[in-house]
Amino acid sequence: MNRRADGRNEEEREEREREESNDGRGAAILAGLLGAGVALATGYWLASGRERTETAPRGGINQTVEAPSRTSGGHSQVARRSDTLRCALVVDGANVIHCHEGASPTRFSFEDFFRYGNEIKQAFGSRLGKEIIFRRDHSVFVTTTPAGWRERRDEMGALHESIERSGVSVLEVEMRQGHGGRTVQQGADVAIATKLVEAARERDVDAVILFSGDGDLVHALYSVQQTTDTRIFVCGFRGTVSNALRRGPIDLLHFIDVE
Repeated sequence: MNRRADGRNEEEREEREREESNDGRGAAILAGLLGAGVALATGYWLASGRERTETAPRGGINQTVEAPSRTSGGHSQVARRSDTLRCALVVDGANVIHCHEGASPTRFSFEDFFRYGNEIKQAFGSRLGKEIIFRRDHSVFVTTTPAGWRERRDEMGALHESIERSGVSVLEVEMRQGHGGRTVQQGADVAIATKLVEAARERDVDAVILFSGDGDLVHALYSVQQTTDTRIFVCGFRGTVSNALRRGPIDLLHFIDVE
């Protein structure tokens, strides 16, 4: 625990943010699913979403994504180098898009994804003195299906394809009617939590990076902490990262400023 406390960003300690209101319902559901085991969570999100895993061409996101080499047994294995840190990047797409568009006059685009990905690499890499490598087989962008965006369907479909070509898989979840007639994502938090826990258990992953400010996901980070030695990094937009995440079991925290 001392290592985690010492690793916190000085900027995080100085940052003052208001407490976010939350009815705790999603957090309770997520905690219960994680407590029941990752297999249950996997079954839940596979039933409500589909993962797109096209092979990425050359010229990915600034060479940040490293493809796995395969052994005869079919398991990925990448030799560990002392000057690199192999990371699984798990992106809460809805949170990232919402926060970006809430602070920027422009809609979220692949260029923004590209820029934020490089900033994450540089921010954590410079503080650790290592090159951050995103592991292709464990990095994912979880988001709503293009159909869920209605008038932005074509725009979002093109965004998802561009992200896949960069080497990061896209996991799409469906929308459903929530309380009060609100349209909400179905199973996104569970999908993100499952990806984090699964990636943390892989031998070729040194750290998991959660790109989100959603406090409900802190339960997944505690699961990673309690079951693995994998390091935990969190990044989110300044002023939007929940107190639950900021106080959670993280090694490094980085705030992104929307330009």
